[in-house]
Amino acid sequence: MRLVAKGLVQGVGFRWFVKSRAEALQVRGWVRNLPDGSVEICAAGSPEALQELHRDIMTGNSWCRVDTLTETTATEEIGDETGFQVRF
Repeated sequence: MRLVAKGLVQGVGFRWFVKSRAEALQVRGWVRNLPDGSVEICAAGSPEALQELHRDIMTGNSWCRVDTLTETTATEEIGDETGFQVRF
């Protein structure tokens, strides 16, 4: 799945929060900041794990605020990546 999170999601540890939740759920993929202030998440895993990750992202951590979370078509393949990466 590919998600774009908008709101207070940059400069508040949001990418690291997503990485932590993804690793706990054994989801692979990556997360990165986008120039417009949003955050892009590409993730692969079991349907149950992806659904839980989606819920966790909407809730966020105590420092962030997710106003919208849009699921779109992935523009990059996750491929054979293992683990979950924070991209810079």
